[in-house]
Amino acid sequence: MITRQVHEEQVRATAFEAERERGVQAVYAHYRNFKPCDANRKMILDICDQWAGEPIAPNVTVLDLALQANPKLVDSFAIEHINEQRKDLIQQILALLQSKNEGRDGLYSTADLRSEKIRMASWTREQLQARISEIQSKQAQAKLSVPELKQIVREGTQVIRRYAGFPNLPEIIVPPGQVQAVRCDSAYLLGLAKTDFYEYKRMVSRFSSAQITDRQQGKS
Repeated sequence: MITRQVHEEQVRATAFEAERERGVQAVYAHYRNFKPCDANRKMILDICDQWAGEPIAPNVTVLDLALQANPKLVDSFAIEHINEQRKDLIQQILALLQSKNEGRDGLYSTADLRSEKIRMASWTREQLQARISEIQSKQAQAKLSVPELKQIVREGTQVIRRYAGFPNLPEIIVPPGQVQAVRCDSAYLLGLAKTDFYEYKRMVSRFSSAQITDRQQGKS
């Protein structure tokens, strides 16, 4: 019998893995020549984990700091032209659709896959990466039980959260140990990563790598 504690740990673990994947996609969006592949994904995770001293969701700023400290690491990444990346991403999507039902009644047929390939031919790399994230999210949800899914829905309806599972990052914050509020903008977060990495890592853990990265890039 699964205890409540074990159940909550499983939910947190699933959410953490999804957050790590979103972080990887954010890195690919920033480093546009990095080929989206298993080898690069492992490199991104390993470098960010080693820099932080523990497993974290990858973050562009964290990776930037690690690469600045050891520029030779860049040479370890597989580099690929954008058009070649698009072809690889389309093949990844087709493989995912062929192996998983993505919530449909039955798998994608050969004709379905052919139609999907034609439909995606004009998509940008970012659209293709978003599609992969969508499919993987649905696959992760398919592994959850009905009570787990209901819990996620309840948490999502309590507050309108822009990043599922994480509180919204305030525009104004009071840093720990201080009494004066500051604007939590791109300049503040980038500076924090360089001057107080422990606090920066805490904020990434609390508000999510994707939300912190978007704020640094002026998207939120």
